[in-house]
Amino acid sequence: MRKYKQCRNQLNAFVKEYAGFGLLMVLFNLTCAAKFYWQGDWTAVKENLLSMGQQLCLSWLLLLVLTMLLCWISWHGIGEIILRGWLIVSGLLFAVDIFLLSAYHSLLDKAMLQIVLATNMHETMEFLGLRFRDILTAAGALGIALLLSRLWQYAVRKFLQDTSNLPAVFMLLLFVGGSWVQYSNSEVIEYCLSVERASDMFYCLYDEVKNYDEISHGLASQRIQLTYNNSTIPYVVFILGESTSRHHMSIYGYELDTTPLLQAREAAGELQIFNDVVSPHTYTMAVLRELFTFYRKGDEGEWFNYSDYFDILRAAGYHTAWISNQESSGIYGNVGRAYADRCDEKAFTVVRDSENDISRYDEAVLPLLDTSLGQNTAEKSFYVVHLMGTHEDYIRRYPPEYDVFNAAEETGSKPEWRKIRAEYDNAVRYNDFVVDEIIRRFENKNAIVIYISDHGEEVYDTWGFRGHAEHGSFYQLEIPMLIWTSAEFRQAYPDTMQKISEAVDKPFMTNDMLYMLMALMHVETMEFKSERSPLDPSFDVMGKRMYEGSEYRHTP
Repeated sequence: MRKYKQCRNQLNAFVKEYAGFGLLMVLFNLTCAAKFYWQGDWTAVKENLLSMGQQLCLSWLLLLVLTMLLCWISWHGIGEIILRGWLIVSGLLFAVDIFLLSAYHSLLDKAMLQIVLATNMHETMEFLGLRFRDILTAAGALGIALLLSRLWQYAVRKFLQDTSNLPAVFMLLLFVGGSWVQYSNSEVIEYCLSVERASDMFYCLYDEVKNYDEISHGLASQRIQLTYNNSTIPYVVFILGESTSRHHMSIYGYELDTTPLLQAREAAGELQIFNDVVSPHTYTMAVLRELFTFYRKGDEGEWFNYSDYFDILRAAGYHTAWISNQESSGIYGNVGRAYADRCDEKAFTVVRDSENDISRYDEAVLPLLDTSLGQNTAEKSFYVVHLMGTHEDYIRRYPPEYDVFNAAEETGSKPEWRKIRAEYDNAVRYNDFVVDEIIRRFENKNAIVIYISDHGEEVYDTWGFRGHAEHGSFYQLEIPMLIWTSAEFRQAYPDTMQKISEAVDKPFMTNDMLYMLMALMHVETMEFKSERSPLDPSFDVMGKRMYEGSEYRHTP
């Protein structure tokens, strides 16, 4: 009992001394938990309440334990120096996070750091001048945190009795709660302390920058030599969707009306529907590697040591543009970014890395496209518009007004499955709107628009699984492919229209998309093989489409 009282008194003395420091450090480390709230995403807030509570609990425990340990390091005051340094760094990271949340609804991430590292002093000062209000927000938040810590320090010193058991009980609860958190979700600890988060970010950034530099150098080192160039199409637009299965599109016979706008275009004779198209992979990065290069899985060397389509088109006299609502960097974003950097212009709706899903709704690409079209004076242009499409989390992919379908209209043996399927179908319905809006921008131009999804999706369709897996089923390969043409295009290129019409039922895998685009646009290099394009009469309709070592077979 005497030992307990002694420890209790020491703990109370410690709390009185460092109460303000503790509260300030907790506030400085709450920005990660507050991210969803700041983004105004109430669905995400509800879904992450437990995670945020776990972070708060573990943050308190880590801060308390680390502070006590450092305080006991009395040698030349080294512990106090470390504490002050920790406080200053955490405060700076807090201010930066608040600034970025205010300006971009995003925390500091690797994409932001890459931009900072590539920015000179003049650009930095100009940027800060434009974001003065957000700087004031960050400064205000920092000031409020300091004030609260002072008030808390005063209250604890005034009202906490030396014989109080509250700090001991609180610490015991923290140990129990923190141990349970670490046992149930060990990854939470990675996001509790901003210093740890930042150090991990810099470590990962080094690897990602190194990876990107290797990709960029490889693509840039390829020498393009055209063997034929009779390209004349003024506008070729390639819309790359995400995780959209043709089995959930009413234009392919799905029972719910998920694609009314595209069906209207088909009825008007503007749209060609390809009925037997599959993806070579079930995840985006692998698809992108093969979509715009001559590389195929199993080929010698790395994919970026093969010619890419954007450099080929530049040699053919095309202006190229990459407009994206996906990540602008990161281990999963580096492939898209590398292609974007090969283009004459690029635009991302938001700067983010692969670990932060803060993308806006896909309609955010429309003003970027409008700006590009308004400034583009080139005679020939090739646009890639990369969408988030219907990627998980499905409910985050569409605004509230597209909450059209509900669980009662869906099939599935479990209520939760039917709910998820309804959210996915709503995302498909919204995707129909976005694709139609992109097409609208080219109705009065000599243009062709090609839409595919990178891969398909399983939404409790054939078994109890939703999403897409790296070694998924054939069902997850089955994607839509639609080609829209303007009236002017149809009049100017009747032979091309005939070839498209004859190709709609041919079996096709999109790792041969490069050959189809080259045949469509009448551009050739030494690597071009006409028999790989479904638009060519020599196309091998009996050719095997391989996935993970097995020949693709239609799913029932």
